[in-house]
Amino acid sequence: MSLGFLPFLFRRFEQGNVEEKSQVVSLLLNCIQVDSGCIYKIARNVNRKCLLELLHSKEVTPTTNAILFLTELLSMKR
Repeated sequence: MSLGFLPFLFRRFEQGNVEEKSQVVSLLLNCIQVDSGCIYKIARNVNRKCLLELLHSKEVTPTTNAILFLTELLSMKR
């Protein structure tokens, strides 16, 4: 996935419902795992309020995706 696609994903992450946000976080996580060079761009631009919304979700999948995403960000090389 090219970096040009990231603005679209960020927009969907901010404007979508919880299910869509969860799917976008999963895609962003896959981007990081495939190309670790995009982790800094993703970390800088991801909407933190939306991540909190996923963490507080009553559904398991959005919460799990958010935790996996944050774990990947926390383990990134500085």
